[in-house]
Amino acid sequence: MSSNSRDQLDRRAFLRVALGAPLAIPAAGALLGAMACGGQDTTTAEAPPAAPPAPAAPKAPPVPAAPAAPAGGDAVSAGGEGGEKKLVTEVPASAALVSQLQYVNESAKPDQNCTNCMFYSDEGGGLGKCQLFPQGYVKAAGWCMSWAKKA
Repeated sequence: MSSNSRDQLDRRAFLRVALGAPLAIPAAGALLGAMACGGQDTTTAEAPPAAPPAPAAPKAPPVPAAPAAPAGGDAVSAGGEGGEKKLVTEVPASAALVSQLQYVNESAKPDQNCTNCMFYSDEGGGLGKCQLFPQGYVKAAGWCMSWAKKA
């Protein structure tokens, strides 16, 4: 046999092994998997049942409505949606905080009102911003239980 024919046989043997190996590996894996599962064929086993649906998220409690503005023109709204200055008592998102801090638009204590409170910043027109209320305005004459004398 010539050296050239020996190379061809080696190439042919190589190709048989190389081309046959990819086909043999999955078959061997299935056989080994079946042996590991007590002899059961895992290739035709049914899929596990689907997981039950997750429970629905709990609903958030309803937000209490903002207290109605007192009669006598105490409500302050200037213009439409864009330039409107709403009191904290008119902002639904502030209702819980207004209630907790017992905010009122007119102080019953002559020496305590928003004007002389450390949390108040005057915005003019009898209104201002309070650091405790992130939304809405407070009246300069208003009061809440967190009142603290301005330094």
